[in-house]
Amino acid sequence: MKNIKRAIHYSLIMVLTTVILTFSSCKEKWLDIEPQDRVSEDAVWDKPSVADLFLNDIYGFLPPYRTTGWWSESWTDNCMNVQTWQGQAEIVRSGSMSPSNTLFTIKRYDAVNDWAWDANFSYIRKCNVFIQKVRQSEALTSEYKTGRIAEAKFLRAWFYMTTFKYFGGLPIIEEPLDQKTQGDAIFRERATAQETAAFISRDCQEAADSLPVDQPEWGRITKGAALALKGYVELLAASPLSNPDGNTELWAKAAASYKQVMDMAKYQLTDYYHGLFVEDNNHNAEMILPYVIRYPLANEDQDTRFLEDLYGPANAIIEPFGVVNYSIVESAPTQDLVDAYRMKDGKTITESPLYDAAHPYENREPRFYESIIYDGAPFRDGFIYTRKGDPYNAVDRARTSWVTPTGYYIRKTYDERINGLLERPKGKKNLGDWPLIRYADVLLGYAEAQNEAVGPDQSVLDAINQIRTRADVNIPTIQDTYGVVSKEQMREIIRTERRIELAFEDKRYTDITRWKIGNKLQGFVRGVEPSLNTVTNQISYEYFNVVPQSYIITNDKNYRLPIPLSIMEKNPKLTQNPGY
Repeated sequence: MKNIKRAIHYSLIMVLTTVILTFSSCKEKWLDIEPQDRVSEDAVWDKPSVADLFLNDIYGFLPPYRTTGWWSESWTDNCMNVQTWQGQAEIVRSGSMSPSNTLFTIKRYDAVNDWAWDANFSYIRKCNVFIQKVRQSEALTSEYKTGRIAEAKFLRAWFYMTTFKYFGGLPIIEEPLDQKTQGDAIFRERATAQETAAFISRDCQEAADSLPVDQPEWGRITKGAALALKGYVELLAASPLSNPDGNTELWAKAAASYKQVMDMAKYQLTDYYHGLFVEDNNHNAEMILPYVIRYPLANEDQDTRFLEDLYGPANAIIEPFGVVNYSIVESAPTQDLVDAYRMKDGKTITESPLYDAAHPYENREPRFYESIIYDGAPFRDGFIYTRKGDPYNAVDRARTSWVTPTGYYIRKTYDERINGLLERPKGKKNLGDWPLIRYADVLLGYAEAQNEAVGPDQSVLDAINQIRTRADVNIPTIQDTYGVVSKEQMREIIRTERRIELAFEDKRYTDITRWKIGNKLQGFVRGVEPSLNTVTNQISYEYFNVVPQSYIITNDKNYRLPIPLSIMEKNPKLTQNPGY
């Protein structure tokens, strides 16, 4: 897949720039006289190698979480944006979303803006162009058409899914639209949430039916990826936000799709939870859909950023440089997430006799230590202290610097061998593939759907226990921890396991909204400020409210985002989400 990404960003893509722009715009035409330095439209669809460049360009719009700090996770009770100018998080957290005050998008630092309605539908249009042109081509083989159209259908399903999870029902568009030739027929009404999910599910199934189990190029869509996305979309459709009547048949449908992935016996959990995100472990057996890092980036001379200089401590000891500014800290974990991590006996901090409020970071489960940097945590050549008075990383309650406002830093997802900001822009980068879908997602999705459909049967227990007993996690099974559990108890266990396992992978916001659990959240994002008593050498912990978290608690309408006014004005058939 690396050669795919590099092709996009180097000379070959320049040849197709005009072609791509033409098919991405309803208003542009080819000139009557074809320039000689340009590939003709027919030539694009005559040769697989050239048509692939068009499709590979669409692959490039999958979200590059590896290179961003702008993600919906920072809107949640898992982590928060460090400074107030990171506007979309401030808008969502305060509950001030409106059609005219929507979440702005940026291209800086390859930011993820998967809530952008207009961008997603532009990518959907590219998929529709590819599917139509490849079908019409008389030069391309049937084998090529079958495989590549299946990939394009998956990609269309992906961009529909990302829009669906934020907005609900969407207009269903399966062909390129052109207002000059079609007039007002290009305007489509929104389908219902269930109709939209059914359309996406159909695309995924059709893709899965034609895709191989393995692709010759790493990173191309496989049968497993299509079935896993199908399961996730059906999970969204079965969840309370889209399924207020609790139809268990929808849950059973999602469970069945996930079970197909499990029954392939191709994927398994790795023995290295943190190592999933490190380049050394690319091509691992847990990866179902990787985002393969495209590097060097075209703008590498202009501030290219990776997670190693976006997260981690603001300042750290890096030999031989001494204490250096390590990260700009775009997001910081919350106390609520820290409290959610289990103890090493598999129980919560309120259940376990191992929890000691005077030593809150002792005897925690391994995922805690692999995900969170806390006061006194080892890091590189020293330790990180967020306690009051520390000259480098003391909690910044005022949020006026890049130092943590919550008392914690993110450790998960990045390679600590890389020297953070010292490596920007041209130093070593972590080229670890980002798991857009990994096998843990499938196990968690299956367990949730199956539990809601039939209760905590043995298959539900087995799925969750695989995650808890992963080699480098190794906490007790559900049975050893709790004995027999009810459906309701299992629901809460699964939700907590999902929160912990997938922390900082941009899943939490969608989980909060689809479960409609905003009323269960704390009214504030919470943090902690440790203090060292130099006489007794004891540390005390002052827990405090960092910022209000009122976006969902105050109004049910905020479970869906408002469609931007600019989009509503373009399509008179669109209806706004309720309450906006």
